[in-house]
Order: sequence, then C-alpha cells, then structure tokens
Amino acid sequence: MSGYNFDRLRKNITDVIKESQIKIGFSDNPVGLYYPLNTLNRMLGTECTNEEMLSVLKEFSLYCSYTLGKITITTEENDRFCLCIPPEGVRYVHENVQDSGFLRELTSLVGRHDENVSVEQVLEIFGRYSDDVRCIPVKDDEFDYLVYFGNGIPDDYRYCISFDMGHLSYHRLSPEDFEELGILS
Repeated sequence: MSGYNFDRLRKNITDVIKESQIKIGFSDNPVGLYYPLNTLNRMLGTECTNEEMLSVLKEFSLYCSYTLGKITITTEENDRFCLCIPPEGVRYVHENVQDSGFLRELTSLVGRHDENVSVEQVLEIFGRYSDDVRCIPVKDDEFDYLVYFGNGIPDDYRYCISFDMGHLSYHRLSPEDFEELGILS
C-alpha cells in the first residue's frame, strides 16, 4: 500500500456526500466532487503536479472501490479535479456513514427562512455536541463568524457562518482550506 493519506480524502468524500444527503435527502445518483490540486496535495500529503495527481487518484479509486465503487476522475481547468462517485458509493454512504445529528440540527436551523436566526442559536446547537466550541467574529465580506469544535469532536471542520437579513447560511471547510483563505491572519 502507498504512503498516501487516502483515508483522509475518503473521509472528506463521505462527509460531503452525507452532508448533501442530510440537506436534500438520499438520491441514488452519481455525485461529482471538485477538488483543487492544492487541497488534494494537502489531504494526501503529496506535492504532485496535475499529471502525477491523476495517477495518485487512480490508485485512490482502487483503494476505495470496495466501499465507494469505481470512482472516475477527470481534470478541469485551473488545476481542479472532478471525482465522480458512482451510485453504489453514494448508497454505501447512505447505509453505512452515521449521522451524528449535529449537521441535521444545523441544516434545520438554516432552513428556517421565515424567522430571524441568531448566532446564539447556532452556538446552542454546537454546544449540544461539545463543551469546546470556538466562535470568532470575523470582519469579512463573505461571512460573519468562524465557529468550530476546538477538540475536533464531533468534527474538525471550520464553519463559516453568515447572516443576511436574519437568514443563516454556512460553508464548511477543512482547517487547512480555511487557513489558506488568510482571513484571520
């Protein structure tokens, strides 16, 4: 087996698919996920060129074939790769990846379009899943708060929270992808 961190990329893929299933429900359709080369290099612990990454991703597809099926990989402009997860992989996530409840509660709060939602309500949800919640107000045009679990439980993602006229939205990023934005620097 290679020295690549395939488990980290596999977990990210299953997390993204599970989040989508929580938001819009299960569908037995293939899912295309787009990753920039720099994100893939960070996840896999590599410093690959586009051509080298294509080879690594083919090995990754074999590594995941038992659970996620045969992942097809295409390259896009601007050093991006599309990983297409087949229906059996999407079904595997639906049947085998547990829902912690956290994202279900957060997306339910996001879906309340008829009410004013506050950061306190967001923090209440985070607080039900950890005693180590970090909330940092951000002065940025894109979002208002960075919220995450300091101990990485139940997840280590960074939630970029935005409020627009009382409506809540969020973007979920890996710690490294958030750091690359340079917003808190």
